Amino acid sequence: MIMLKRVYNQNRCTGCGICTINCPQKILKISNGHCVITDFDKCTRCPRCQICQQVCPYLAIEFKNEEKSTFPVLLKGVTIPFHTGCYQGMIERLLAEVCEAMKLENKLVIFKSKDARFEINVEIYGSDNYLKDALEYKHNHPEKIVVVYYTDEEPWQHKQAISDFKELDNTPITIFHMLNYFSNLKLKPTSDEYAIDLCEILCISKDAALVARGSFTDIKRITEVKRYMKEAIGHQLEANGYTFLELTLPCHWRLLDKPQGTITSLQVIENIEWFKNIINKMYPLKKYK
Repeated sequence: MIMLKRVYNQNRCTGCGICTINCPQKILKISNGHCVITDFDKCTRCPRCQICQQVCPYLAIEFKNEEKSTFPVLLKGVTIPFHTGCYQGMIERLLAEVCEAMKLENKLVIFKSKDARFEINVEIYGSDNYLKDALEYKHNHPEKIVVVYYTDEEPWQHKQAISDFKELDNTPITIFHMLNYFSNLKLKPTSDEYAIDLCEILCISKDAALVARGSFTDIKRITEVKRYMKEAIGHQLEANGYTFLELTLPCHWRLLDKPQGTITSLQVIENIEWFKNIINKMYPLKKYK
């Protein structure tokens, strides 16, 4: 039996406490605001389940054996934006794990909205015409795995997304749509006061092979998102049509109205409960098609 060794990168840790919330043995704790204190290598209670690695938004925890790291090669050297408790890094890690497991790391190409951050060691193109560019690229390079990444902070931009995504045809691309216009523990209203229901709109399209909504509120949901990603890439390989995965993204910094001081793990817990009780009910987490 190979004993995995935990490697902790203190410079990446923001002290959000998400690892402490999800640790099944409760052997993690936060000290001094930004430092996760563990006793992995001495504590016999640690089962090396790697849940802390899976839920860490900032890629601060990694498990290794002497021969190989369990961390995705596609993330080597990337810099995740410092934004306490934001789940940005988790999206990149899940996609990297899926593509490496399917041996597609050399085929992956990302098209993103101009101001979006996406840190992964592949070809990445950002522009205002990200969707049009992605479709054209896929037509010219059908052998590539094309992923569109769209995120923003303002609801009017999501209304623009409805207009853009409704024009999709059966071109086999994969779309990640970040639904994250939440601030100060409330949902920002759109200009017409209605919520954005892209999954409900797109699931009736004959050209869609997969339409699903996921979240990152606990390890079960994170595992579910990874499964959706794998299924979406599989459909693209078989040219079954486009796949659409919408992710409700809790950003604890914005949910707390952009505080200047440290965000505590208790505040993170309260945010997650709010997200589960309000957002996950407003935007149901399930496979629509």
